[in-house]
Amino acid sequence: MTAFPGAAALDRAGFQLQAVLAVADLPAEWGAGLGDYRQLILFGHRGQRLWEAVAAAGGGGPDPIDDYTRHTVDAWLADHLPGVRHTLLYPALPGVPLPAVNFAGLGEWLGWQRPSPLGLGIHPDWGTWFAYRAAVLADSVLPLSVRVVPTRPCDRCSGKPCVSACPAGAVSESGFKGRDCASWRLAPESRCAGDCAARRACPVGPAHRYGDEQMRHAAACSLSTLKCLILGAADG
Repeated sequence: MTAFPGAAALDRAGFQLQAVLAVADLPAEWGAGLGDYRQLILFGHRGQRLWEAVAAAGGGGPDPIDDYTRHTVDAWLADHLPGVRHTLLYPALPGVPLPAVNFAGLGEWLGWQRPSPLGLGIHPDWGTWFAYRAAVLADSVLPLSVRVVPTRPCDRCSGKPCVSACPAGAVSESGFKGRDCASWRLAPESRCAGDCAARRACPVGPAHRYGDEQMRHAAACSLSTLKCLILGAADG
């Protein structure tokens, strides 16, 4: 397969995951609302490199990762798809509603993730230490990514340390209990507000594990989303 254009520069910038999908090949429920664009281009990261790149760039603001991502993707589009019609689906600009992009479904479609008891996607090499950072619709004709089906590391994990490490009892082999996790994290002075002992206990992909500062940032973003979803629903 032809290499993704600009892959080496993207790797250095912290976006080690890149993929191109044909919109017409996606399941019907995913393709709805994507318009008449030819391709969906995804960018993701794994490990600590993106966090280090954002810090080196001196990013500030409420979400420096999103700002850095927009800047990097805009530069990539200008370099490799000049004049090609495109729309940045994610990350949306501040104040713009996020589109309903099924990243978990796309990740399983591509082979970037399988389900885990943590409620997070997991890869046999990267563990849970990766994230989807950008999605672009474009009238591009880039080579399509090859779909793979990775093994699910949880199936051969003995002891399931993530289950026993979760103080809320939300991590379960029978399915992640999102409400239990949310209630525990939103409790006053919860130790889960800025960290996740269960995620840290997972033995898969230790080389890619986030540092403490990156972990706190990721936890703060998810906690903010929880507050908007749960507390906002309660107010309504």
